[in-house]
Amino acid sequence: MKIYLGNISARQEKQVGIQMLDGTIQMTVMVTEIPGQFVTTYSAPQHKKIQQCFTEITGRPGTVPTYQQLAPKTGAWFKESTKAPQWVWGEEIDKDPEVEDLVNRLAAHYGCPIGRPPGWE
Repeated sequence: MKIYLGNISARQEKQVGIQMLDGTIQMTVMVTEIPGQFVTTYSAPQHKKIQQCFTEITGRPGTVPTYQQLAPKTGAWFKESTKAPQWVWGEEIDKDPEVEDLVNRLAAHYGCPIGRPPGWE
């Protein structure tokens, strides 16, 4: 299964420091936004359940507040972008009801439309 998300603000991390503080390693990371029109692809094996895929992408289980209400700090999408996706689409969405279900959940969660707009390569 492949899910595509429209990314207008790719996230690039760079470790800029590491220190020991009270027996705990503290890492300092600098995040840079890269503006543009990118397509982020999430691939999952066929045996993986839709709920697992949703949680891996969003970093949130089940039905939770939308991205705008509760910006996650975990999940595959957070590692790829500093903003919500502009759109979401799934490979074989018209043939696979599980792909359609996941795409609908992601679109509702992020508040974005379903479908790749013209001009996004």
